[in-house]
Amino acid sequence: MAATQKTTLASLLVWIALLAVTVTPVGAAPLTLLKQLDPHNGSYTDVWAEGDFAYVGSRSNGVAAPIKVACVGNSITYGWQIPQVDSYPSQLQSLLDSTYGVGVVDVQNFGHSSKTMVKGSSYTYWSSPRFTAAKNYIPDIVILLLGTNDARTFIWNDYGNDFASDYIDMINEFKAVNPDVKFLLGHPTPVFNWTDWNDNIVNGVIAGVDNALGEANTQLIDFNTPFLNLTDMFPDNVHPTVAGYGLMASIAHDRLLETGLISSNVELISSDGFE
Repeated sequence: MAATQKTTLASLLVWIALLAVTVTPVGAAPLTLLKQLDPHNGSYTDVWAEGDFAYVGSRSNGVAAPIKVACVGNSITYGWQIPQVDSYPSQLQSLLDSTYGVGVVDVQNFGHSSKTMVKGSSYTYWSSPRFTAAKNYIPDIVILLLGTNDARTFIWNDYGNDFASDYIDMINEFKAVNPDVKFLLGHPTPVFNWTDWNDNIVNGVIAGVDNALGEANTQLIDFNTPFLNLTDMFPDNVHPTVAGYGLMASIAHDRLLETGLISSNVELISSDGFE
């Protein structure tokens, strides 16, 4: 996304070309979108006004560039044995459309079943065409949810020591295509009735994720704790039901709002004098 800029309210109003639309995100005050035309190059700048606040984001030829969210992961991201419309990224898209309006946020599903974070395994996500596609998407936000397959005993015993460093390497791969990309790093959902597998998630994978939270522009999203007592949502002990994917979508939606990652792409100018 183009860089935002500070300006004064007076200068915003000078350039107003038209009053385009007013939207009301769920639980928020109405946002008024003012489109400013720059006659020198024909481009527009969108100004979202909310009471005493204003947000600025550059656009090209009046067409809003959506905030791009890449959901990266394994079968739990892809949606195991369910219609794609019921996967958590698809349900997240619907929730964000309801909150911000259609077209403001674009969510893409880059899940690939059976894949691992560690590079050394024969199931590594690093060699997946979905990883290439995710980088080519040049996301603004990455929800990274890998580790469940890494925690399988036969993989963790051989490659578990590489998980934390490979995780940071993947973060840096996305930063190479967009230095401003933001991350939600996921604690994986639990695995039920496989003690060793789940122990590796709790004691190994989650520790590796937490280690990566020391990297710039990273925040946690916890898909583990909310599901600990919801065994009925995991009929095969690993993959959620459609309702479980819906809960994942709600967790992601709420976390995006709590962290301000969506609104940070249409940045706050000032709440005091628009300076």
